[in-house]
Order: sequence, then C-alpha cells, then structure tokens
Amino acid sequence: MSRIDEVNRTTPTLSCLALDNNLHTSLFQLRQEAYTLKQWIAEENEDPQGPISQEKKVDEMNVPELEKECEFLRSRLQQIYTHKLQVNSKWEKGMESLSLHDLRAKASGLVGAKFTIGAGNASEEVLRNRQTR
Repeated sequence: MSRIDEVNRTTPTLSCLALDNNLHTSLFQLRQEAYTLKQWIAEENEDPQGPISQEKKVDEMNVPELEKECEFLRSRLQQIYTHKLQVNSKWEKGMESLSLHDLRAKASGLVGAKFTIGAGNASEEVLRNRQTR
C-alpha cells in the first residue's frame, strides 16, 4: 500500500468537508430563522415558545428539531397576522397566499395600534390608563 492510499483513508474528502460545511450553514440559517420568528411573535405580545423550545434552547437543537420548530413558528405567525388583519377588517381575498414577510408588512400598520374600539371617550380613557401603567 502506498503512502497516498494511507492518506486517502485518513483524510476527509472534499465532499465530506462540503457536507459538514453545508450542515453548519443549514444549522446557522435555521437558528437565525427560529430567533427571527420568535422575535416577531414576541412583538405581537404572544408566547414565542414552540413545541421543542419548551424543552430545549434553540442553540441545542439539531437540524430536524429546528425544521420542526420553524415550521410551527411560521404557522403560528401566519395565524397571528391573519387574525390581526381579519379583526381590523384589512383581510383581502388572495392574502392567504402571501409570504410571512408580506403578511407582516400588511399587518405592520396595525402593530401597536392604539385602542379605539367602542365609544370615543371610553377608548381615550383606556388608552390613557394603558400609558400611565
């Protein structure tokens, strides 16, 4: 056996290194997505915990766990934005096919909207009470 054969057996091939690098990139991207989705959910004053993040930190999750977590969080955000748009009579036909980014943009004008439901005086009083808490 030549020295080259010995080196080839013990040295990782370029394809193995590429797979390892792709896995690292995938983990990083999924973690970033999970953190972003959690932040967006928290901005809506909703619980940002997913089914797996109740048990594990995002940094400790593997790729399948992160994929499941992100899928849940995406679905949760879709529900939150859809509900917000429907409640504020801003929902339009065809919006169900919008991406999360587009839905978020449509709902962004409603994020942090002041309380205005009901009689004007009562609404203003509730708003003042909220601001002085």
